[in-house]
Amino acid sequence: MAKVSLELSLKCTELQLPANFSEGVFVAVHHCQPNHGFWSNHLETDVIRGSNKPVFLKTVSFFIKDNVTEDTRMRFIVYRVSKNKDITEQGTCFCVVGDITAKDEVKNKGNYTGTLVLTTLHASDKTKKRLKPIWTMRDGTDKQFLVTTENGDFNPKAVVPVDASLAESVKPKSEQEFTSITKNPVLKSMFSNAICRTYKFPTEGGEFIRAQELMMESCLSFRVPIHFLKLLVDEETKKIGSLESIGKLTGHWEAVRRRRVDSLKKYLDRYQARIKHMMMHYHAPFFKKSVDKMSEELEFVPTNLHIQKMTVQNLNNDTFNYDITTVGATTAHAMGFKHGGGLLAQLANAGDGSKRFSNCINTIIFNYPARSSEIFRNNRFLEKINSLHNQVVYEVEKLRNLTKHVTGSSEALAHLSNKVCQLITCCECELVQNAVKSLEAARPAYKPLHENYVHGPPNTDVMGSSVLVETDDSVSFNSSSSCSDLNDKVDSLWVSNRYSIKYLIKNHCAVPTSNLEVTGSWLVKSPTFNCCMKKVSFNSLLPHAATTDTQRETALNDLSILLDLVQSVCAEVNASLSFMDLNHTEQQNDFDLAYRRNVVFSQALTTIAATVQNHILTSIDNQLKLHQFSEVGIFIQVESLLSTYGNELGMLQDYAVGVNDMKHVTVKCSTANKDESHGSDRYLPTLHGTTSAMIITLHFDDSTFELLPIDLQKGKLIKLHPVMYSVGINEEQTLAERFGSTAVQEYLNQQAYESTMEYYDMKKKSLTNLDENRSIMEVVNFLRQAVHSKRNKNVEILQLAGDLCRKLNGARITSCKSAKDRTAMSVTLEQARILAMEHGLANQSFNQVLTCMRSQGTRRENTLKNVGARRYAFTSMQLMTFPKQYRAPEGTYGKAES
Repeated sequence: MAKVSLELSLKCTELQLPANFSEGVFVAVHHCQPNHGFWSNHLETDVIRGSNKPVFLKTVSFFIKDNVTEDTRMRFIVYRVSKNKDITEQGTCFCVVGDITAKDEVKNKGNYTGTLVLTTLHASDKTKKRLKPIWTMRDGTDKQFLVTTENGDFNPKAVVPVDASLAESVKPKSEQEFTSITKNPVLKSMFSNAICRTYKFPTEGGEFIRAQELMMESCLSFRVPIHFLKLLVDEETKKIGSLESIGKLTGHWEAVRRRRVDSLKKYLDRYQARIKHMMMHYHAPFFKKSVDKMSEELEFVPTNLHIQKMTVQNLNNDTFNYDITTVGATTAHAMGFKHGGGLLAQLANAGDGSKRFSNCINTIIFNYPARSSEIFRNNRFLEKINSLHNQVVYEVEKLRNLTKHVTGSSEALAHLSNKVCQLITCCECELVQNAVKSLEAARPAYKPLHENYVHGPPNTDVMGSSVLVETDDSVSFNSSSSCSDLNDKVDSLWVSNRYSIKYLIKNHCAVPTSNLEVTGSWLVKSPTFNCCMKKVSFNSLLPHAATTDTQRETALNDLSILLDLVQSVCAEVNASLSFMDLNHTEQQNDFDLAYRRNVVFSQALTTIAATVQNHILTSIDNQLKLHQFSEVGIFIQVESLLSTYGNELGMLQDYAVGVNDMKHVTVKCSTANKDESHGSDRYLPTLHGTTSAMIITLHFDDSTFELLPIDLQKGKLIKLHPVMYSVGINEEQTLAERFGSTAVQEYLNQQAYESTMEYYDMKKKSLTNLDENRSIMEVVNFLRQAVHSKRNKNVEILQLAGDLCRKLNGARITSCKSAKDRTAMSVTLEQARILAMEHGLANQSFNQVLTCMRSQGTRRENTLKNVGARRYAFTSMQLMTFPKQYRAPEGTYGKAES
């Protein structure tokens, strides 16, 4: 029997209710398979109050995954809800799915309106066991489906019209959108355990719009943290190697070095233990429950990460998608919030322990960005040195392979020269000079290099030409020069012998060889990096010279010498910069700070990866959006509902640093691995780099990849522009406003507004529609006024920021402590506002729609998934302090874990 997809919208007429009835009515829907002897609960509609002709906004949807066939039986039970929340059954009606799908109206138009008679129970029957019905369906001229029971009782009191407009023969676009998630291989690999709710809402024009809510778990919740920790293990292992390669230091610094190595090893063991534990949770469910947010074993995993999708279908069958990522604040719950609060305060106070964050907001504004940029500058510079080292090794290997194929030697030589010159430029900067000097000062006494050559410089028999050419201002290579020109320019390079880096390679330069040249000024001036590179002979590599086995052997020897020197230089630079990091860490005197930041970074990175991949996929058919992503990057607006009081202030500080660190993350697009043995995992993102320069590589199937702009197909990196707006809405924010401070919140909002304007200025170049530009400017002006106003719990900031984000084609993230309760209020409010502003939702229905989505929508199910209870963790007293639009409906909240 073929499976059926069906959507029904329900309403009741002529319900027998008291004259002064003001309570609510709802319908519970069950279904039963022919070969089963029991009813399965399917859903309950929203509660309509004060009407005996209720029209229910929540629709009844059966998807293919529900295994419904034409023989499936449906039962509709109407309940009345009193003021004291007592539930009374009003009556029941039945039908068979096939009796609806077989109608000509359904087959031809996809729309059908029918009625079912509601059979009520007599008072004497209320205590009797309900009998299993006998299905004697018949279709009368009035199109009523009449039902009799085994005892023959039949007492029609009301009629339930059924709008079966979305049958199998004519699938709605909302159903097509839902099933497309399972058909698209990338989407299927990204999401799991989807929960769907469908609605039918009235518009101002008296028509109806259809809406669908989807809430899905992201399959990246554990995958990205595991990959990130593996990168951290490699990074920490290299740090340990660099610190151990420094050699013996003076007493104080030797003790510091040993403490640092011991700390790194301790964290290395912890990272490996976290990986092992997370691998056990890698497969379903794909999220960390809010009750597990204090778990140390899962501290790198974001809390309650879900993708919330709303699909809207208008009368013209046009489909619109609106996505929000919901996640608990990216913070180190397991580490607590002592010693100055969260990361923002700890980083701000790292440079000056006398300044306390709680007393001086300027500490955040001035010290934190400087400290953060210093950390990233050092790390990125070290990564640049290591990258150039790897490129030099690659070019040397290429040249070694070309010694027997001389036609390509000149070009390959040019590439090698270019990489070596870039390495020289990096090693001549002030940062490296200071690092080398600091390291030498911390080492035991040493002899200057020139004292090792009291009897003169080493043997300097010279062969051929060098690849290095130095001009007045920079080092370069002219690949078009002839061999004789090259020799002339090389002479000027080595004679110049400038003061570049005085102490860089003191011991490494003392390698006598017949193929190295040292200028006559060797004993007079300190050695430079250029002098260290010497004058390695590459003449034997060039086409006119590399003709004999002896010359090829000489060329290979020269390449080995150059490679050894480069490796020695890079090792010394690594050791020197590692010592600078050692010095910086000792100044902070808190090794846990780096660990805490990694915890926050992992959670933020996972959230961003899930958000960006989903955002690109949902925009794949919009070339204007994709072009914008390629040219100016992706705008990401993070909405925080955390207060600025107590522990939540520390959470907010952690979250702010995590969002800021995402500015150093870039995105690359690639085709997925063709090897199907990897399964759907081949479509999931991969990570490369370090915390200071992370690259997320997104993998697409061929058909999707071809829709991307050419620049992105060629590997252009997409920049990310994350901003965070924060407004606390709970009772703790009330305490902060009256007895504490909201300075952090005000600062974050002002910074977010400035960053938003920077992105808007970049995007304006691609705006060709003047009306669109005016509408954006209008929202910008309102947002500026809201950000600079001093109103308490000014949620208008969040609403305007969300509106502006959508106009900028950005991605949205909404958070509170656990992304369960306050987040549910915000997400449902945003969805209702979108329906009103973009799709003409009737004004008089706004509150009803909001209540419906909060009581019957996917976010209610989110509470069940997290704490095992379908209720929001609010109390009546708490809700009194919430802004009115953020209050949960009656009957949906109560005491629960958060």
